[in-house]
Amino acid sequence: MGLKTVYSKPTPAQLLEGNGNKVLGYIHGIDALTINEENRLKAKVKNLTERQSEIMLIKVKHEKEMKTMREEMHQNFSHLISMIQQNPLLNNIKSEVLSNKVVEKRQISRDQE
Repeated sequence: MGLKTVYSKPTPAQLLEGNGNKVLGYIHGIDALTINEENRLKAKVKNLTERQSEIMLIKVKHEKEMKTMREEMHQNFSHLISMIQQNPLLNNIKSEVLSNKVVEKRQISRDQE
């Protein structure tokens, strides 16, 4: 009875998965001991799928930020045009001319994206 407390008797789950204290279970050796590449390929597909999902989230976030930025720029431009039109010295500048310049610059910037 004295030796039972000294020796560790792992459960079947601990043998399979390990106990997390530098002791790996049988599952960790499967890829190294298996000739068939199915498990390795499954892990690779899972990893790539997760990375693709992360990339899509980043892309959606970026597109949303760009849309917000464009809307802010448009509001600022509209405000600027109204200020120019209120100024008697700049009142002679036609807003269509300024608008056309901005539209051209937007098209150039979108083409560069």
